[in-house]
Amino acid sequence: MWDFILFETLYNSINHCTDLCNIARLLRDSGYHVAIADVFHEAEYCRVEGIPHVKVGAKCKASLRPSSARTSVGRYYENLKNRYIIDRYLCEVVDELAPITKYLYAGTMMIGMPFMWLKKIPKDKIVFFWGLRSYYLTYYKRLHLKYETFSSKIISNYYLHNSNVRLFVSDEIIRKEFIELGFQPWQLVLRPERVLDKCSGKSVGCEKKDQDGICNILCIGSLRPQKRVDLCMQALNELGDIDILFTIAGKASEEHGYSKRLSELINGHNNIKRVDKRLSDEEYNLLINSCDYLLLCDEKQLSSVTNGTMSEALLAGKPIIAPDYDPYQTIVNKYGVGILYDINDPGSIQKALVKAENTDPKVFKNDINQFVSRLEYPSVLKEFKSEIDISLKHRI
Repeated sequence: MWDFILFETLYNSINHCTDLCNIARLLRDSGYHVAIADVFHEAEYCRVEGIPHVKVGAKCKASLRPSSARTSVGRYYENLKNRYIIDRYLCEVVDELAPITKYLYAGTMMIGMPFMWLKKIPKDKIVFFWGLRSYYLTYYKRLHLKYETFSSKIISNYYLHNSNVRLFVSDEIIRKEFIELGFQPWQLVLRPERVLDKCSGKSVGCEKKDQDGICNILCIGSLRPQKRVDLCMQALNELGDIDILFTIAGKASEEHGYSKRLSELINGHNNIKRVDKRLSDEEYNLLINSCDYLLLCDEKQLSSVTNGTMSEALLAGKPIIAPDYDPYQTIVNKYGVGILYDINDPGSIQKALVKAENTDPKVFKNDINQFVSRLEYPSVLKEFKSEIDISLKHRI
């Protein structure tokens, strides 16, 4: 009998396997008997020393490739059919795993995931999810809908009214949001999204700018319209001649012509560099390690958003330039790890860019080290072990 069996319910989310590995390690080092189930690619992407894999006999008959439908309506119905098939598959998975484990970790909580399989979880079992952000329970407000959608209401009720549900949350800001939604404190276990392992040899320290005095500012990741990098580009262009090299790295979305819009803003500007492709891990790390500042320009959500790129930059000793709202506001004000600006005020963005140009990133070194010390594995493990033990004591 295992204490925990972990798997990921998002069939197209290979990136979340990194988080699954981190959770598996924390649970193992907290004294639990842990295994990873091979439900969606886990055997290939989740390899943690000393943690075995459990084979699942059920077979998923859904097409896990990107949708081939040519129209949005066609893609909708194809995805709907896929979710139904995956839902049935996950029911079979739970039937197999429930008899051989005390607790389950079932990946990321999202409204778009299949949800009928949740009914298959026995009442005497505790199931954990990663509560990435609370707006998955309130997203109908983000869509300006007056009432909850059917799936949102069903899942909200399940999470809020089932005492065998627990959530891992990545920081105190997001934990507070879930408590305000009606969750009990013992349902929420703090588990930082990124952890610094001293034995990995990763060092923390701010490097000087290039000898030519150019300030290298990086915006990196999948570029969607909600990531308002276009606003930052406009602000930079309006500043004119300034010693800043702005690198924009990552594949841009074609939604609403956003990729074309970025290309138009870049055209003719020598101080903007574009890396237009999906990045390998090596390319991603190289760009972060070679920049002076990481620029974050996400449009404000209804929920605090844990930003993995922000964590990676701070772990690499790089200060951030970020919008003046949580979680960035709290992190920058409390730890002094960067510069804040108002994303709705072009003048504020310009002031932040000028301040970055005139401020040596070494100024932030001690503050970043203080922030990063919270993410060192021994500290994270100690707090995690205490929190999960308390959570599991609240039996049904």
